[in-house]
Amino acid sequence: MLGDITAADEIYIVTGRTDMRKSIDGLCAVVEDQLHMDPRRSALYLFCGKRCDRIKALLWESDGFVLLYKRMEVQGRFRWSRNQLEVKQLGVPLSRATLANWIIYCAENYLRHVYDYFHRQLRMRKYLMADETRVQVLNEPGRNPETDSWMWLFRSGEDGLPPILLYHYTETRAKFHAASFLQGFSGYLETDGYQGYNNLSDIKRCSCWAHVRRYFTDAIPKGKEYDYSLPAVQGVQFCSKLFDCERYSKTKKHTAEQRKQFRLEKEKPILEAFWNWLDQQHPNKGTRLAKAVNYAQNRKDTLMTYLEDGHCSLSNNLSENAIRPFTIGRKNWLFSASPKGATASAIVYTMVEMAKANDLNIYKYLTYLLSQRPNDKMSDEQLEQLAPWSETAKANCQN
Repeated sequence: MLGDITAADEIYIVTGRTDMRKSIDGLCAVVEDQLHMDPRRSALYLFCGKRCDRIKALLWESDGFVLLYKRMEVQGRFRWSRNQLEVKQLGVPLSRATLANWIIYCAENYLRHVYDYFHRQLRMRKYLMADETRVQVLNEPGRNPETDSWMWLFRSGEDGLPPILLYHYTETRAKFHAASFLQGFSGYLETDGYQGYNNLSDIKRCSCWAHVRRYFTDAIPKGKEYDYSLPAVQGVQFCSKLFDCERYSKTKKHTAEQRKQFRLEKEKPILEAFWNWLDQQHPNKGTRLAKAVNYAQNRKDTLMTYLEDGHCSLSNNLSENAIRPFTIGRKNWLFSASPKGATASAIVYTMVEMAKANDLNIYKYLTYLLSQRPNDKMSDEQLEQLAPWSETAKANCQN
């Protein structure tokens, strides 16, 4: 009978839990209602019981339905497919390539339309943040597999609106990739020190003070963290005072205008003292302290930009935290096999992190999106209902 199962043209796993008391007619109704498909097509449908210890498989053959039932013989639970080994436990041999292609197909045909809507919404904001990290993609045309490619993270800033986060894959880190992705955006952009963000059209750049503090922290000799006579320790102290002021402003729940005034009154004098102090530093070339001093001096203008608007952030920590799930995951899966796979990863990571940022259950949100089958005929008003901040999505996807 296993040979009959593997002969199916397609395999569909019905999400959620199914009442195992359902007969063939009941399971056919589930396929029609949830998948909006004809159960008589040449496909295998898998259903999981409420306690996750039983499955049923439904298959149409020329002379009728075949219904198979399997129960875990030892204490355990079925877990719907996350890799080929878990699927193999269901008695269905699937290759890793097939599983990957399913994800790519869903990303390209369904999730892409929601992603593009998020992208349009992101460019309408006035305060954005960005970060980027390396990713290895093996089969890029005309490039060696060992060559670095890049995954970018663009997100909304502290504007008081629902957060938007988008991952974006490119072959290189060239400036035109950022310029192309942000085309149409006008406002403030918080970043790290990468020069590719310089002089982007209609964009005022804010540089990250957490990076400045990190450079001075790295310049402190081991065991000398509290030696306040050292310039590196003094540099850290200046930066820490700015962050202390920011924390105080947040505890007071300042509005953007109040935050701006507070910064001008309390933080601007610290900044002026810092720049005067920095001009007096003449460290030996090539030292870590010299790198810290040069890093700050070369970005003085953009490090001061945040004073112009209370919505601007002192640091780029929000985007660094948002890209961290990708960097952690990369340690496990190591690389993408193709540009299509890397692009699909960017789209799926976007959906997952959007659900998390808007306090939705990730599994429920992905199920909700795929059940709606987003397509290019949907208007922005329809796609808005699929956004994680919509009341419809909240009703369906919150824990």
